[in-house]
Amino acid sequence: MTPESFFSVPLPPILIACLASLLAGFVDSMVGGGGLIQLPALLLVFPSLPFADVSSVNKMASFAGTLVATARYLRHVKPDARRVAPGAVAAVVFSSLGAWCATVLDTAFLRPLVVVILAAVAVHTFVRRDFGGHVGHPALPAVPALAKILAVCGVLGFYDGFFGPGTGSFFTFFLVLLFGLDFLAATAESKILNLGTNAAAIITLAARGHFHPDLFLPLAACNVTGSLVGTQLALRKGSGFVRKMFLCIVVALLARLVFDMFAK
Repeated sequence: MTPESFFSVPLPPILIACLASLLAGFVDSMVGGGGLIQLPALLLVFPSLPFADVSSVNKMASFAGTLVATARYLRHVKPDARRVAPGAVAAVVFSSLGAWCATVLDTAFLRPLVVVILAAVAVHTFVRRDFGGHVGHPALPAVPALAKILAVCGVLGFYDGFFGPGTGSFFTFFLVLLFGLDFLAATAESKILNLGTNAAAIITLAARGHFHPDLFLPLAACNVTGSLVGTQLALRKGSGFVRKMFLCIVVALLARLVFDMFAK
């Protein structure tokens, strides 16, 4: 086989999906947004699968990587159980509702709204150079912490079950904004909440027949591998590095959604 013919040989779809899952696990473990990489790749290489099936595979692989990342973070960062426990309950309940809605409704109408929100997140993070660099004063200090976490997790839980791109990044941003956490602590807590939304969506989609264990297992293995590397890097580099990665991923996610809107 000549070099020319070698490079013209298409890669098997499952190999492309696994490479995307590896990179997604790496990115997602630090700042969220792994779906930006993994979901489009799955839609591209498995065009015959319904969106709900692809979403199920994406969330199962992400759940495996997020579970490993959560375990690693919890060895170094102590989450606030008074905030995370009720938030996780709200995230699970509303993610289930969102996943059910995704099986009967079109998700396209959400894209313009998500683009606007992501643009605001990117601008705020870029302008506020100290944002998330250290523990600070929370926004809305007069609002009870329970009300803030239930609102955030309810909305983002539904969003993750229904649509999903950037959920981990949104969790991280609002934990920093509303509770004054630094990016490392916010990332650790966002992983726990994201575990709940993923698990609820997976169960709901699987109950409605959207389940592909043949695709899940290799993708999960790759996602976990990427997650291990990304988590180690985030813990070693600290909040300043995580903030920069967060901004890069938010901008990339924003560009991807805008491209999808105009491409269609």
